[in-house]
Amino acid sequence: MNKKVLLPILIGLCLFLGVLVYKSINDRIVYLDRVKEIDAMVIGRLDTLRKMELAYRDMKGNFAGSFKELFDFMENGKYYKIKEVGDNDGEVVNVQRDTTFLDPKLEILGDANINLERFKLVPPMDTAIFKIYAGTIEQSNVIVPVFEIQDPHPFNKDIKPLKVGDKTSAVTSGNWK
Repeated sequence: MNKKVLLPILIGLCLFLGVLVYKSINDRIVYLDRVKEIDAMVIGRLDTLRKMELAYRDMKGNFAGSFKELFDFMENGKYYKIKEVGDNDGEVVNVQRDTTFLDPKLEILGDANINLERFKLVPPMDTAIFKIYAGTIEQSNVIVPVFEIQDPHPFNKDIKPLKVGDKTSAVTSGNWK
């Protein structure tokens, strides 16, 4: 074959292979950026649900086992805060405790008019519903309430589904921490 014909073919082949390598690397970077973006949305939603569950437990002594229970508390329940007023001047303590009951939606979510139903939906598509569980376990001879809220269809199939709480231990943090 003639060198004048072979050289442009080799250069073209090298360029084509270079574009394929670049595209495969770039596609992975774009995918990982999208995973981070979606995971951040899911984590934000799970963290808000965790705050709701903790408020529910503070008032009821256990966790909500359904979104209906949890959202009913957020709509109609009361959340308390204890404020200590006074001073501790060394040996003498002059402290009075004042309990104030607040609207959980306003206190936890910052908006009393927010639509709670959206919190049970997995972002970004908001078509799947988080799995929710509440129960009790025995830990160190003490019965303790537990809960778990999990993403049923994780975007990134390479890792465990994102969740907050745990069915088998008294953990209330998320598995991303």
